[in-house]
Amino acid sequence: MKKTLIIISVFCVVFMPALAEWNQVPNNLQEPIVDLAATDTSELIALGASGNIFVSVDFGQTFQLTYDAGPNDRMNALYANSLLQYACGENGKIIEYNGSGWVESNTQTTNQLNDIHFSDNQFGFAVGELGTILKTEDGGNNWDTVNSPTNQWLTSVFVFDPNNVKIVGDGGLVIGTTNGGQTWDQTIIPGQPWLGSVWLNSPTNGWFSGTDGILYLMDEFGYSQYNTGTTNGIVSLNIPFPNYGHGVGDNGYITHWNGTTWDEIAGPTTDWLYAVTSAYNNDSKLNEVNVYSYACGENGTILASTDVVLGINTPAFPSKNVFLYPNPASENTFLSGLLEGEKAEVTIASVTGTNICSVHLEHPLHITLPLAGLADGTYLVSVKTDRGIFVEKLIIRH
Repeated sequence: MKKTLIIISVFCVVFMPALAEWNQVPNNLQEPIVDLAATDTSELIALGASGNIFVSVDFGQTFQLTYDAGPNDRMNALYANSLLQYACGENGKIIEYNGSGWVESNTQTTNQLNDIHFSDNQFGFAVGELGTILKTEDGGNNWDTVNSPTNQWLTSVFVFDPNNVKIVGDGGLVIGTTNGGQTWDQTIIPGQPWLGSVWLNSPTNGWFSGTDGILYLMDEFGYSQYNTGTTNGIVSLNIPFPNYGHGVGDNGYITHWNGTTWDEIAGPTTDWLYAVTSAYNNDSKLNEVNVYSYACGENGTILASTDVVLGINTPAFPSKNVFLYPNPASENTFLSGLLEGEKAEVTIASVTGTNICSVHLEHPLHITLPLAGLADGTYLVSVKTDRGIFVEKLIIRH
């Protein structure tokens, strides 16, 4: 355990910017970065304006090309977590990283796709031009066209769970479903602003962003406008906890959500920022998390910030409701985060998806997972409960 803490403290000294500040990360990127996803605190997947896809495993300092886009297969958006990596773009193309390279999925459309998002490792949606909505229920192996209530340009989608999905687009359009896309409700925001990003903290609560620095709060009663005091467009939102998040946009604009207000942060650049993402870890015994936030933009810009967020009980995004400690581990690791009386199926798999072992659990709040029989390396621990599927990377070092 002491060794694990020493490793983390070294990272803090060498790589991390001061708490709550945003610093520019020197890197080797040579093109604008239009989308960014953190698969853990140090690994980033970046999408270039050319459609190329890059990966960094050193907090955004060095990127390697993993997908070299051709002239007719430019990607527009990506989604990535510790288990999945997907991108979507022109001509209806959706590609998946299978561990050794990017392979194309069958979408049965040639319409341009603008965004892609998953609620877990099975259920996902992609949206695009002419009101195009696609859905997968098998982890992206097959994509089906969903009946759409609009032919408007759709810009962003958030899949909270297999039933609850929100999509925003041109002309102030907001559409949502509570039954997985069988039926949709439709709202036009007054003034018909362009909406560029949507984030849900629950099926009925979330935020939309768009032009002129205006944010829109969604709750069970409808939508209300929040004026940030800027005229900069806010093109991307990331709100991993109800009391913590960021928005980024034009002219290097960064705004911070503290659970009550959005406050502008002085950033290190005037480059336009196109996306913001985050990952986090914690000591499961403390009511706090260490959040690593990243943003991307013009001229290969990568920005980074770290913060300690207090008062965290339930994350707004379900990927970190369970925790493994110590991690890295040698002989045993402990699983915490299950609720009393909750049933769970725990699976340990290789990074290529090969199942190594599975166990069904009931009741215990802290579970010991023996690791002596597993070789050194990186594994994926999947915990399936009624709340969803949670996936954690586990590093074994004997």
